[in-house]
Amino acid sequence: MLSDQVEVFLASRRVKIAGPRLYIEEFSKEIRGEVTEDTDKKITMRNVMVGIICTFFFFLPIVEGDVYWQAKVMYHNTFADKNEVVAQTEDILGNSAENILNQGYGVAGDEYNFYIEDGTEIVRTDKNFQNKKYLTDNGEQMAYSDLNLAGDWLYFMEGNAISRMKTDGSDKEVIQNIDIPMDVQISGEWIYYISIEDESNVYRMNLNGENLERYLDVYANSIAVYEDYMILSYSEDEDDYKPNIERVNLKDKSREVQFDLVSTNLIEWDGYYYYTGANSKLMRVQIETPSNPEVLVDEYITSFTITDQSLIYTVESTYDTKIYISNIDGSNEQRIPGKSSMIDGLTKLGDSVLFYTWNSNGYATVNRFDLNSKEVKKMNELVQE
Repeated sequence: MLSDQVEVFLASRRVKIAGPRLYIEEFSKEIRGEVTEDTDKKITMRNVMVGIICTFFFFLPIVEGDVYWQAKVMYHNTFADKNEVVAQTEDILGNSAENILNQGYGVAGDEYNFYIEDGTEIVRTDKNFQNKKYLTDNGEQMAYSDLNLAGDWLYFMEGNAISRMKTDGSDKEVIQNIDIPMDVQISGEWIYYISIEDESNVYRMNLNGENLERYLDVYANSIAVYEDYMILSYSEDEDDYKPNIERVNLKDKSREVQFDLVSTNLIEWDGYYYYTGANSKLMRVQIETPSNPEVLVDEYITSFTITDQSLIYTVESTYDTKIYISNIDGSNEQRIPGKSSMIDGLTKLGDSVLFYTWNSNGYATVNRFDLNSKEVKKMNELVQE
């Protein structure tokens, strides 16, 4: 008689499932998203496995952390659900690497700008920053970040969850909430991020929250995702303070060493790598000859971004933080009106750069710096729809 018993057990730090071959094959197909019509006609493995995995999760807290994490990933891939399938075949970026470097507080679409107001609401405006519409009603004061666009969907971090909604604010849903993601970036059909839960390894999943997998087994400090490659900064372990910089091909995961200078917040721009180096000075180095770095700003830099003609950066002093603009080589530095105990969230939206000034009570004011007129205006003065 054929047994219908399915067993889940641990061996060699891996989760293993034993049972009838038909059940296991169907279960594997579901994990990979290869559900067939036969699966619907017979017994959906989701229903068969729910009792097994829920029972297994009851005992997970007493086993090794790595095994516990693998089981969480397996659980997520098995039960990932969504309102609508989103597909994107071209290698289109969900946001610029420069914006994600600065918490991803805003993203520019073809018709609208999206940004985070006061840290706790997502706002949509037209391209002239008029006709403001709130897309969220955040009574729980949830923190938002890492905005990305894919078609008519807006993806974002909501606390520790990766969520999405239509660009009109409808159909909001959580697509992943088992991790603490960092540097969430979309390229093509994939969402890439650094997993804090899994020792800062690089992970990816598709736009529907499915096929979650460890993409790179490294202790990543930061990632900057471009259309078909990633600039990866990683250390040998959490106690190694000198990162390695590599270019990773997103098609085949081939890796090419770039340089090993002390660097953080690294992005690529017009033949150079820009980054903060030793003592948080703003530096750049030519991609072709990375052995001769230049110091662009010899001050303590807390954040920066790059436009076609200029650098915009924040400088921390003893009592406050100020914001500056200079030529792209660091020359002709000028103060931008505005100072605070903390300034962050430098966000490029068309011909403007938004920046956030924070008060001592933890509330942010969103400011818009017009790159053409060089004027600064507060975004809360905009008129709603």
